[in-house]
Amino acid sequence: MRALKLTSVTVLGVILTAACDNENYLLITTTCRALQNYFTLSSDDYSKCLSTEDYRQRLSSRRDAQWSENISDSHNRKLKMILPKRNAEIYVRISRVSELPLKTSVNFSGTGAERHVGEHYVIEGTLLDETNGPNKHSLVLYADADKDRKDPRVIATDALDAPQNTFINEHCWVNTARYSSSMCHGDIYISVQRQPNGFFIIHELDGAVFTPSSAATVLAIVTGQGLRP
Repeated sequence: MRALKLTSVTVLGVILTAACDNENYLLITTTCRALQNYFTLSSDDYSKCLSTEDYRQRLSSRRDAQWSENISDSHNRKLKMILPKRNAEIYVRISRVSELPLKTSVNFSGTGAERHVGEHYVIEGTLLDETNGPNKHSLVLYADADKDRKDPRVIATDALDAPQNTFINEHCWVNTARYSSSMCHGDIYISVQRQPNGFFIIHELDGAVFTPSSAATVLAIVTGQGLRP
């Protein structure tokens, strides 16, 4: 019986070791394929990536640094694209999303929410394009005053033009629910509007005055939070 138990433990150990080896191999091949696509590695370099951990790590670090620099530079070059088109003086400055007049993201027409249509607010915070399933995204505002990021608010983007929406899609996903990457952060301009179909009253993003991004801060998010280009 004791021999049977020892045999069972040995077999289990072999199975677990094999599973770990397979998982590690899958991680290595996935990493090297991504690096091959990013750098257009030669066959020899790809083989070296698979076989040499130090080389693989150096390629990964170089890729992350380059990508962080590129996306940060892109963010900073296109900042004017997202500026609000309305006069900034009509916006009332607030510090917390709880000060916005609508307490939910979507409000039916014909309710008390209608009296707020046309109001304008500006708040310092970060916009984050969050994924909620296949091809489903929500643009979420996190106010700077909400240090723990526990009180987000969904903001509609119907009022933005195509280039502005493209800017949001390209740059505002690198943040996380807890950490800001330094992109898509600054004064966020919001108005209370009817949705195009007229059935709902919502908070609309009118534009933003974003602060310049730091590539070093983006890189810290990319490496620390497991995000990868």
